[in-house]
Amino acid sequence: MPVTGLYFIPEVNLTSASSTASLIVDRLSKSHHPTLLTKWGFEHRLYREAPAPPPLSPAIPHHPPPPQLSSALKTLQHLELSTYPAKIFALAANTIITVDRDIESLVRLKLNALWNIRQTLKGQGDVYEVDDFKVKLATVQQGQDIKGVLVEIEYTPCQYLAQGEPIIRDFVEHLKIAPAREYFRPKDAPEEPADKPFTALDTGRQYMELLRMR
Repeated sequence: MPVTGLYFIPEVNLTSASSTASLIVDRLSKSHHPTLLTKWGFEHRLYREAPAPPPLSPAIPHHPPPPQLSSALKTLQHLELSTYPAKIFALAANTIITVDRDIESLVRLKLNALWNIRQTLKGQGDVYEVDDFKVKLATVQQGQDIKGVLVEIEYTPCQYLAQGEPIIRDFVEHLKIAPAREYFRPKDAPEEPADKPFTALDTGRQYMELLRMR
């Protein structure tokens, strides 16, 4: 599995987002002569656990239990990547797995009393090939609102993040991308040995960290 790194450039409207994406493509073209491979896209949904309803008969009159704080509520994230058309990445309780796409219908139709949809983000763009790299660009939207430009850099001849990360960083540095947030090792990811091969689940976790938009 190739190693990936994500970059996010916040933008406020479609004009500025399109300008940023065009600038990145222009710099790619001048430095590397990339090949346009295909279109791609993603959709990310953030669910929050529904608060527990208040008891019908409080045990102590005039002293109802305190409300459940939103920070204590659990979250569930679903991610669809067009590069993995048969699966959904699901993250809950700091555990990430891939599941069949039927799970989305289950959550929306059967478990909607337990999980409230809080945010849906979508992105579409192009995939370019540059030597040993694949570069994915997408404009991120929440409804009609533009959030920014997402850039995924995939370094193909490597399977360990410790080896691939500095190479990806060097590649991006030469592109002189505008100040961007970077995502290689999500903050909430569990500790793993350095010799653990990078997998699609690691890429999925990078997306989850970025697209929560905290």
